[in-house]
Amino acid sequence: MTNEWTSGGGHSHRILKRIQINAKPEKVWPFLVKPEFMEKWLPKPIGFEPIVGHRFVFASECDGVLSEIQSEVLAFAEFEEIKFSWIDPSIDLESVIGIELEQVGDTTHLTLSQHGWRSASPTRQRHALTWQQCLEDLRSLVNSSADNKV
Repeated sequence: MTNEWTSGGGHSHRILKRIQINAKPEKVWPFLVKPEFMEKWLPKPIGFEPIVGHRFVFASECDGVLSEIQSEVLAFAEFEEIKFSWIDPSIDLESVIGIELEQVGDTTHLTLSQHGWRSASPTRQRHALTWQQCLEDLRSLVNSSADNKV
């Protein structure tokens, strides 16, 4: 897993994570666009459809508190990229999540970025660790489904 932190003026702070998955993008893709697979490594997507402009919610519970993250699909290119807004009022965050896939041989290089952080806060650091765990979970899910039809 590669971690990168960048910062600058305004809202240019971001989280950037990269992983390699031992499967082609076609095998990884369902875990990015099918709610029944997405909820295995992300907060539960409610009303998600992989259509640019479509609005939906990610729902999660932490310490008994229900959180709803408002989202909208911003970009979509099958087997290559999906971007969506990530608006979390509980931490006053309006950001964009981008996930890009690149096929390298029989593997997929996945890059996840979250743009919109106003500072290198402890909250951003916790989110970076959470994204790291989410991507490790995704890799495990894809690997465990290698012999199963997704």
